[in-house]
Amino acid sequence: MNMTLWVPQIFYDLIGRVAPGAFLLCWFATPCACLWPKLFHKAVKMLDAGLPQQAPLRFMLAIGAAYFVGSLLGGLWKACDKFSDLLAKKCPCYNKKLHARFSESALFDQRFNEARAALAKNQVNLTRDPGPELNAHMYDAIRLCYPKAGERIAKLRAEQYQAGALTMGFLLLGVAFWCVPFLPKGHHHALHGFAVATCCLAIVSYLFLRYIVARVADAHVSLWALRDLHAPET
Repeated sequence: MNMTLWVPQIFYDLIGRVAPGAFLLCWFATPCACLWPKLFHKAVKMLDAGLPQQAPLRFMLAIGAAYFVGSLLGGLWKACDKFSDLLAKKCPCYNKKLHARFSESALFDQRFNEARAALAKNQVNLTRDPGPELNAHMYDAIRLCYPKAGERIAKLRAEQYQAGALTMGFLLLGVAFWCVPFLPKGHHHALHGFAVATCCLAIVSYLFLRYIVARVADAHVSLWALRDLHAPET
């Protein structure tokens, strides 16, 4: 078994799913522990009683919970992005300029074409010239033909997925913290302040996502160009 093909995927899951899921679970638990300590400690005791006592099993369950949350939020972010693409194609009244500015796939396509044009301007033309819609094919081809380059793209794509999961998670938590109806008296401002901080983190995560999308697109084009240049002539 070639472990070099498995390691990037393991790190992809750790970076893209487990890390954001664990951070968002901790972020959700923080105001609950501060504002409702009795209820929080009671819930922790109930959870502790229902879990196995072996530390390795608890660790695996914690990793599994973080993985589930990260996968769910990342998938939800991707679904929203695909739905935005569908509206842009099918709905005439949908603001296409807004879609082009904020959609993850539209940002990738724009940066992809800019990087490809920059190569062509410097007389580096791709003989097997793919469009941005084939980025998944490009990723698989680069990873199989050039594993080290594929590892770099895998890490970048994991960070892209991570940023999307964090953006969606912080956005949902911010709205929940602001709108939750079960507020103890005297804790309104504290929770609203936490909601504002959470929404600010959602904005920061989205800005990071834009940066990573640009890096992923650049990496796809540049590494595909290297693959094309080193490929044997037929």
